[in-house]
Amino acid sequence: MDLDSIRNLIARLRRGKAEREKFVESHVTKGIAHQIRVLRETSQMSQSDLASKVGMNQNAISRLESAEYGKPTITTLKRLAAAFDVALIVRFIPFSEMVNWVSSTAYVNYGLSTKSLSVPTFAAEEEDKNFDGLIPNALLLESFLDEIKRRELLKAASPAAGQSNKQEKSLVRSAFSQAGYTVAVPEAYLKALGGSNESSRNPTSQNAGLC
Repeated sequence: MDLDSIRNLIARLRRGKAEREKFVESHVTKGIAHQIRVLRETSQMSQSDLASKVGMNQNAISRLESAEYGKPTITTLKRLAAAFDVALIVRFIPFSEMVNWVSSTAYVNYGLSTKSLSVPTFAAEEEDKNFDGLIPNALLLESFLDEIKRRELLKAASPAAGQSNKQEKSLVRSAFSQAGYTVAVPEAYLKALGGSNESSRNPTSQNAGLC
């Protein structure tokens, strides 16, 4: 998704609660239906094969793979997860995180923590100007990804030209830190610099677990 699309998506969410509800419903319905079909096909199962694993008939699987007719319950999703031997997460998220997810923009996920469980409303996010930071974050990420491509070309022309030092890696981490916690330093970028992405891993390693 390009930057104009991100701006259009944010503008759509700002039109009102009804529009946000419509977007969430469409995204969830289409996303689940598409993923069920993709998981089945990558598992090399027919609809009948999957149906037998979850205790349904073939028509039920066909409906689940349709964004128009599929209405899976959480119980059904758990049965499908078991059939595919994958994990399942069902949770509420802020709209800003949804924008990042839909636009494939990198962001830090704090996992099971107090921060992730206490989800701010759209109005609260607007008050905190969370959406105003999404475009700069996306722009910064895009510029660093462009830099990765530039370095790859340099290294192809001359291995010595692509070498860097600790100071440059420090500047990279500093730039992403100033951009806000929603963007992690791309692993590929630090790898191109000859280092690891320690800064982007730290937030997720400090999760506040539940007792």
